[in-house]
Amino acid sequence: MSLLELQFDVPPARSYSVHQEYATCSYKRTPHSNFLRGVKWSPDGACLLTASDDNCLRVYDTPLEAFTQAGYSQEPGIHSAAAAAADDAVAADRQPAGQRVPAQIPAAQQQHHHQQADSFPPALRIQEGKQLYDYCWFPGMSAADPASCCLVTTGRAHPVHLWDALTGELRCTYRAYNDKDEVAAAHSLAFSAEGGTLYCGFNKQIRSFRVERPGRDCSRVMTYQKGQEGLSGIVSCMALNPDRSGMMAAGSYSGAGLLLDTRSREALCLLEGGHDGGLTHLCFSADGNFLYTGARKDPSILCWDVRYGSGVIYSIPRQSGGTNQRMYFDVEPCGRHLATGGEDGVVRVFDLCDGSPAGQFAAAADTVNGVSFHPFLPLLATASGQRRYYLAASDGGSDSSESDTDSAACSSASDSSGASPTRPQLSDSENVLCVWQCSARPAQPAAEVLEDLEDGLAAPADRAATADQAADDNSGQDAAAVTDEAMEEQCE
Repeated sequence: MSLLELQFDVPPARSYSVHQEYATCSYKRTPHSNFLRGVKWSPDGACLLTASDDNCLRVYDTPLEAFTQAGYSQEPGIHSAAAAAADDAVAADRQPAGQRVPAQIPAAQQQHHHQQADSFPPALRIQEGKQLYDYCWFPGMSAADPASCCLVTTGRAHPVHLWDALTGELRCTYRAYNDKDEVAAAHSLAFSAEGGTLYCGFNKQIRSFRVERPGRDCSRVMTYQKGQEGLSGIVSCMALNPDRSGMMAAGSYSGAGLLLDTRSREALCLLEGGHDGGLTHLCFSADGNFLYTGARKDPSILCWDVRYGSGVIYSIPRQSGGTNQRMYFDVEPCGRHLATGGEDGVVRVFDLCDGSPAGQFAAAADTVNGVSFHPFLPLLATASGQRRYYLAASDGGSDSSESDTDSAACSSASDSSGASPTRPQLSDSENVLCVWQCSARPAQPAAEVLEDLEDGLAAPADRAATADQAADDNSGQDAAAVTDEAMEEQCE
């Protein structure tokens, strides 16, 4: 299947939305609203993963109609993968990723289900114990191979968990210990390109686990040592170069980034001086030549050339200067555009050739903290939400109508039995997961681009070779004429 180049001169159309699933969480569990914390498509495009403030990960299956509308109904790979997944599921007595039975609607949501129905329910819910720090898919996931359908999470006071994305069962854990022999929680996660190694970010160090060997056995790479140049602070985000060169980019809350070679475990280049806040997300371009970094309370995304380490090439503006949230951004599969959200609820898309704006559209009524492109369909997923503090009745005051409304809503929900107050009801454009249909055209294959480039470079070379050959022929004719004249003079 060929890649698509998305067009943003026309705003995308919203195809699916999920709001009620997150809005009905109890006040006791999430008193500051159950806002979303990013969204990520699975590597094979069969599933969608979200995290929220209730420390629950939800897996949604991509609707089959999305493949049909995009013209993939006749793709033999779609049917063969689905058939293989179904066969494997029967053999393993489990449901495949694309055919799971939807998760049951919670009791708190059933009473509101008739009011605002979500486009689709989650196929799976995975509950973590404490606050989630990071999560990511296994890069080799395929719905046709149930063994590859897994994801990893890390959270406060917990080891790294590897979850089964089909059943929700915990497969294994990867445990790192500190100098007091206590379990240390990783703050960021990243898989190697082939999926054999799991990298975990800690304070001033990165530890790597072999995926097939869970437990406490790991390797350690120090990113900073006293008296030496390096990456100080907690390693908050990591990304592997897609060119499979073994290059890793790591960012920390100190505001700097580091390029290192995972094969030799040596630091390649320190990226500093670009951000004022701590780095929260970074990703490579599709060809692996450029790195894009974003930080908290920083109104721009910076582009770095990792081939030379010559500093910032250009910056991409976004509305993120007033929040400490982790603001995810993503590069489309063909590598042409980058999309990022903002505090104003607008998704902005930029052309990566020069960082110029390519389009924008309103995706939510609150902060859009997550965007993710589908691997091959013209779909863009967005997640929105932010922490909200609701005042009690005694703290409301009469300064603003909004405070009075919130306080009244909270106090009206409290009864004589001391039940927890309910939050004011949010609109369906807040704390919402949306999937957008984008216009697209087939992207020019990389082979054709290289062929055109080679032809363009070969033409001047051919012309130069022809000119040199002509010059050699002319010089040979002149030399022959001179030789004939000399022989004639000698005969005379």
